[in-house]
Amino acid sequence: MEYSRIAARLLPGAVMCSLVLTGCFAGTDSRESNHAESSRQSSSADEAPPTLGTRSAAEVTCDDGLVVSISGTAVLRPGARIRPAYTASVADEDGQSVSYLTGMGEGGGGFASTRLMIGQSIEDRGIGTFILMDAMTGSEDEPGGGGTSVFCFVPEEDFELSYDLAEQAAERGLKQS
Repeated sequence: MEYSRIAARLLPGAVMCSLVLTGCFAGTDSRESNHAESSRQSSSADEAPPTLGTRSAAEVTCDDGLVVSISGTAVLRPGARIRPAYTASVADEDGQSVSYLTGMGEGGGGFASTRLMIGQSIEDRGIGTFILMDAMTGSEDEPGGGGTSVFCFVPEEDFELSYDLAEQAAERGLKQS
């Protein structure tokens, strides 16, 4: 399934956040260090995963959040500050596309790389929840062809969104701090 078809089919009127369309990515430094703090996260990936092939991108919607994507070596910075920051990579495992999301927070917070299948989520406490909507592998033959992960980001009420995401939240009528 192509990225553009997701927006049209799943989320009529939804705003897509990508490097090219809205500039939601403030940087592309994928070498940032990660310090895991397990008390900050909870993940549906910790639960028994769904049977492979039982979830598809067409089954995942984003009514209460913002659709964001992370491609290649881009860094997603959804807040008003430089941290938190998130990176993702996509892999094909047994014919199933999966995404590995890593969170980097202020003062050593964040979470270690977490494997997510479509429909699974991870919560970064104090920030919000990321639900994997789709994962598309990139071109292995091209530099930076690391794939694209599409998430529904549901920010916590008191999390201060970046300017671009705050605008999108307002357009969608979502609560903001």
